[in-house]
Amino acid sequence: MYLSKIIKKTILGSPLLGPLYYFNALFPGGKRNEIPSVPFYSERDIVGNWNSTKCQLFKQENIFNDKNNIISAIKTKNRPYICFYMREEGFRNTKANSNLLAKYEDYVFLINYLIKKGYTVVKMGKAVNECIDNNNSYFIDYAGKYHEDHLDIWLCSNCSFFINISTGGLTTLPLVFRKPVLCLDYDIFTFWSSYKNVLTGFKKILKKDKVLNLSEILINLDNKLYGNIYEFEKEGYKFQNQNKDEVISMADQMIQYDNLKWSETPEIIDLKHKFWEVLKKWNNFDVWHGNSLRGSIGEVFLKNNSFWLTK
Repeated sequence: MYLSKIIKKTILGSPLLGPLYYFNALFPGGKRNEIPSVPFYSERDIVGNWNSTKCQLFKQENIFNDKNNIISAIKTKNRPYICFYMREEGFRNTKANSNLLAKYEDYVFLINYLIKKGYTVVKMGKAVNECIDNNNSYFIDYAGKYHEDHLDIWLCSNCSFFINISTGGLTTLPLVFRKPVLCLDYDIFTFWSSYKNVLTGFKKILKKDKVLNLSEILINLDNKLYGNIYEFEKEGYKFQNQNKDEVISMADQMIQYDNLKWSETPEIIDLKHKFWEVLKKWNNFDVWHGNSLRGSIGEVFLKNNSFWLTK
């Protein structure tokens, strides 16, 4: 009964609380429990405190109203499941975020691969234009047919791992529950570098069909331009998603992580270090990233694109 009352409580927020917060911070110990984060994305822990603490939130299934029986449907499959998430065109398609949108059909090969590897794939998301017509019994179009906001919590907290294409706020949920996250076709500016269980691969950027290296990207581009595909294309730039070999290899890395068999070779550790040292030269680095790269970068991606780290 007590838990039920807590869940039903409504928490009201108001701008009037801001001055009280800042006034309290002036006293000794006022910032003792404060976790530094990105100013305009406060869900990001750039210091990495989440890596050394346990999740304190509940995730029991009996407190969720699962009216579509999604939890039961997943359990009857008798196999682990993966949350698969991307922003699609139904999500506020504006000039500012058009580059961050993805298409389901571009990743069907990955979904089929994961199903063959023994997983159920649950397509996450909210604002989608259409339902997915996939006849495989191990694919669940939760985003298009069954979405319930509160059920996102259970799905993200109990999955084997979470896949995020390009970007999306829902990615915060599996990170809160300390779940492994695979980030594909991300941008090099704002990826989740402070979380040890995140594996990332990046979009390539071309100008006049020439692939830019990391230093050239940092010198010539700003993350605001990077997110605005219309302005981006006016300047003569193009995006290129990761190739299928890179994506599949990263999926295999996450499966190894899921099976507690993930390790990095000295070569990959060295390439990661070089990548981090170049990225530190970005003017806004300290806004988005902490003092070390705690996550990992796709092995095949790093090997295939070692030129990317040249000066």
